[in-house]
Amino acid sequence: MNDKKINKILTLLLKTGQMLLESGAETYRAEETVVYLFNSITFGKIDVFAIPTAINIDIVINDIHYSGIKSVRRRDINLEVIEKINTFSRYAVKNGIDVDAAFEALALIESEKKGKTLFMIFSFGMAAGFFSLMLGGGIVEFIIAFISCSVVQFVSKITKISERIVFFYAVSGGAIPAILAKVFFNIFHFGNVNIIVIASMLPLFPGISTVNAIRDAVWGDLVSGVARLLYAAVTAVALAIGAATVFAVL
Repeated sequence: MNDKKINKILTLLLKTGQMLLESGAETYRAEETVVYLFNSITFGKIDVFAIPTAINIDIVINDIHYSGIKSVRRRDINLEVIEKINTFSRYAVKNGIDVDAAFEALALIESEKKGKTLFMIFSFGMAAGFFSLMLGGGIVEFIIAFISCSVVQFVSKITKISERIVFFYAVSGGAIPAILAKVFFNIFHFGNVNIIVIASMLPLFPGISTVNAIRDAVWGDLVSGVARLLYAAVTAVALAIGAATVFAVL
């Protein structure tokens, strides 16, 4: 096996791990998937170290070391991508796979992910709307919560602020629903502002990241566990800051 193909395998492994971490997968899942994929493509030794912000891979083939590291700049929750990569890796382990075919499979998964922006915006809005019903709201709260959370996601996708500065994305997630709820209440004088704001913020809280932080810590990945837990705490504080600022001004 020549160096060009080995470097291509390393690039494939780094890409797989990066996609899993960007989609909110646990670090141990990213590490195990990369190991399984490597063993299904070629023979050799592999060592993987992943944290929420990066993945580092070292492989040994023909007694020669090849190393690479990939930074994870943005993180989101996309269980569909995780499930598809898991299915793809299981297929590779069972049947074996060529590195070129593996690249095509990952490219297909990535292209499908990019084509569902409107669906994601609608889903966040619906989640906020139903949260408002769970909190005791009515049709008015449902509609405003739906609009508020959808606007937050739309602004996030347009400005890509969630990929650049997560703190300000969370602040806007608290501020925008509070502004819309306050304006609507001041004009029409009905609707529960508290229910609307809380329901709009709940889909933005990183609940899965919190669960993953606990799972990583239990699994022994203490660095990843602490990092994810801190991320969840900062997001919660930023959401509160955004809403509290609006309430203080309006």
